[in-house]
Amino acid sequence: MSTRHPRVNVVLERPLLEGLKRLAARDDVSLSLKARDLLREALALEEDARLSLVAAERSATWVRQRAVSHDRAGSARGKARVRRPGREPRGSLLVARLRGRGTVRMTTDQIMRLTRG
Repeated sequence: MSTRHPRVNVVLERPLLEGLKRLAARDDVSLSLKARDLLREALALEEDARLSLVAAERSATWVRQRAVSHDRAGSARGKARVRRPGREPRGSLLVARLRGRGTVRMTTDQIMRLTRG
């Protein structure tokens, strides 16, 4: 039987199973749906706890003098980067160096067909 979602078998102690049954009955949902929701919530709590630790570590080593102002910070593809005044970005320098060196004229569609296999 093919399913859209992967399945996991879990062995529960009797008290844990009874608690799960009570919660599922209270919310009028199946055992598997309640188990999934509780697992999702537990994973979110674990993630929050880990991110809190990371934030605390970063806060402990943060030095105001080394911080980058919003004016100097920008973003490229969602990643923060520092702009250095008077310097061309590396990509611009590469494009300038390679411009005019091609030996074959191709359209963007032709290039995409080649790169996609």
